[in-house]
Amino acid sequence: MDETIKQPLNLMKDLGISKSNLIRSNNRHFRHIQNFYAEHGGTLFSIDLLECYQKYKENRLKCKLIGSCYYTVLIRSVKILIEVYQTGTSQWKYYGLGPKFKVNSYFQNCADRFLSTLYLSTETKRHVGSEIQRFMNFLENRGQKYFSLLVSRDLTDYLSFIYPFNKGDMGHTVHALRIFIDFLINSGIVINKNLTAPL
Repeated sequence: MDETIKQPLNLMKDLGISKSNLIRSNNRHFRHIQNFYAEHGGTLFSIDLLECYQKYKENRLKCKLIGSCYYTVLIRSVKILIEVYQTGTSQWKYYGLGPKFKVNSYFQNCADRFLSTLYLSTETKRHVGSEIQRFMNFLENRGQKYFSLLVSRDLTDYLSFIYPFNKGDMGHTVHALRIFIDFLINSGIVINKNLTAPL
């Protein structure tokens, strides 16, 4: 397994990724998998053991011991390893959020309406949709069921919550949130017309 993990790191090195970022990527993406293997006596690459790892992390997510964004990072790491093991390389493709977090039909309908207004590539629209999906999941976990009473504190709390898991991609997160809030205001869904995502 250690040799398999070296492969995506070497590919990243070939792309010009700095040594400090390689260390950060290893610690954030693959160290947890290595630790899981060590705890279970595994040394060779095993899809079965990786599936056990995914289920373990999914249970931690369900118990709210880890956040949805961090869960996404961990599962993406598994999929990168499988791709590298099977093909010898990685296309660094977008893998999505793992399981799609379900939200109530009102939230989902608003998100679907919003996405239908975007003139973006399929891939970009999928990225934006994922950002909005996890924002709605955050709201619903706080007991909110509607957007009409959304306030600035909801946005700042969400960004504070997601920052530790998404430090390198906060620009995209804030942008997606901003255009979504603009849509909610322009559609009359949100009452506060001065609402906007903070920098």
